[in-house]
Amino acid sequence: MLGAKAVYFPFDDTRLGLLAGWYRIENIANDYLEYVDMSEGPLVGLRYEFFDFLEVTGAYNPVTQRNAVDETSDTKNGQFMLSISCFNIFGGKK
Repeated sequence: MLGAKAVYFPFDDTRLGLLAGWYRIENIANDYLEYVDMSEGPLVGLRYEFFDFLEVTGAYNPVTQRNAVDETSDTKNGQFMLSISCFNIFGGKK
């Protein structure tokens, strides 16, 4: 999995942020040491911080998927990602 995401908090008095990014996920075959399935595309969603160290992110990824034997990509139904993370911010003000 490779990707990047940025979060923007439009209001100072809320812990809800807007999320955007790009994800690429490759499934590697152990026998052939090459990818057999790849999905790649933009990521949009919301992030909510419950506490100063705990957040939940829900994002939609309308992926384009491709198999290694195919030369073209197909747009699929996409996928919804939900994650819960603990974090620590250091080196500046929040």
